Amino acid sequence: MHWTPKGHGPPGTLQPPPRARPLAKYLHSCIAPWSQRLAGSGYCFSASNPPYLVATGIKSLEIMKNHPERVQAVRRNAQYLRNRLASVPGVVLSGSDGIPIIHMRLDEEHASARRIDTERTLQRIVDSARQRGVALTRAKYVHTTKFLPPPSIRISVSCDHTEQQLQEAVDVIQAVVAKELGIASD
Repeated sequence: MHWTPKGHGPPGTLQPPPRARPLAKYLHSCIAPWSQRLAGSGYCFSASNPPYLVATGIKSLEIMKNHPERVQAVRRNAQYLRNRLASVPGVVLSGSDGIPIIHMRLDEEHASARRIDTERTLQRIVDSARQRGVALTRAKYVHTTKFLPPPSIRISVSCDHTEQQLQEAVDVIQAVVAKELGIASD
């Protein structure tokens, strides 16, 4: 490749030397679809995040800086939910106090030796909760990862949740866990 001389194409563009142009054209036709797939938002710059994720992160930091009461509210809600979920039989919680993402796993007594069976049980809990108006999601990982975390349900807390909403979510989660695991509920 070389820089095009003045008057031969847009200035500063790379062009193959004249003898190599047929080969370059052929190679370009072979790789163009692949390079276009790689030009998606996640592949523009391999060492950077897509611009929309960066913009979202910047805006989130601005909101946290300008509204510290929202940060306190989300921590308070996360702690409230964690304290209530800790008493749900058949499950254990992982993560730190005050963090708005809570991972709920089956305890050793109810987890299956086969990962797929535990994942299916967790998915039934997620589906049952959704039917009752509580949105949960099962944490999913690439199965080729060498050390997979244990299967879990990921629960997200917002600063906008009220205590009543959080308590209703706990009641639903407790009921669907008891039903799916065959635990007598109080």
